[in-house]
Amino acid sequence: MQSPKLDSINDKMHELVWGARQPEAALVSIGNFTDNWGDDYLFLLSTAESTLRNSSFWPRTLFVSIHFASCYLSLRYEAWKTQAGIDNRETKQILAEISLRSELLIWWTFIEDEAFILSDRVSDPQKTFFELTLGSRSPAGIAAEFPELQDWYHDFKLSLEAVRQEQVDQEHWPVWILIAVHFISFYVDLLNQRVGLNTPDLKQMPEVELVLKQLAGLPLMPEVVSLIRLWLHTIEVPRDRSGLPAIGTLRQRENVSVSPRTLCEVFLQTGNL
Repeated sequence: MQSPKLDSINDKMHELVWGARQPEAALVSIGNFTDNWGDDYLFLLSTAESTLRNSSFWPRTLFVSIHFASCYLSLRYEAWKTQAGIDNRETKQILAEISLRSELLIWWTFIEDEAFILSDRVSDPQKTFFELTLGSRSPAGIAAEFPELQDWYHDFKLSLEAVRQEQVDQEHWPVWILIAVHFISFYVDLLNQRVGLNTPDLKQMPEVELVLKQLAGLPLMPEVVSLIRLWLHTIEVPRDRSGLPAIGTLRQRENVSVSPRTLCEVFLQTGNL
């Protein structure tokens, strides 16, 4: 599973996202990136794209860096905006580009990995996990207030633990598993936290439509593809306190089911539950 190219990309991405140049502090304190951080991240992502898209196994820590840049940096910026009471158009544009490029890379990697996902190398626990996250049993097809979601969450925790046990002490994971957890943590949480998500005036982007067309040809639940479409088309929408696009309205607290976010994030960050 070891790959010198992947390990080199992992080291560079880790230093950029978590090292001395990490962008969190600047986003929270001044609402901006320093030292051309955004440009450097996008350049590294672009130069690494070919290697990443053709790799069925990624270092878990590499995926976490991209996941964090895509989903959490905008949340840090929104914290500054709320405190400062002003907006920074340039930062917003860079953040949108970071999220879009990161998400497109993630889903293109998933598409390129189709042959592996459908191969005999996928274990029975992994097949179950696929069905629970992206396949016929995905929560993307379950309304958040229904008790079925609680049953799904129970099965999801057991399934995630089963695939984790298969990868104990492994630094390189089947990347589609990490992508599935990414999807559950943020995309599905949008359905759990917000209602009224019909947004007919979303910005149309040809590169997004191309990805969606490819995803629609895979054995994914149709509602999964619809949710990916919604997420990608709302990249430029301001985020709420949960890091979700602020579309529709928040659900009443009594109608919000247990979120899988915490479980997913602990798993991605540590490899444990």
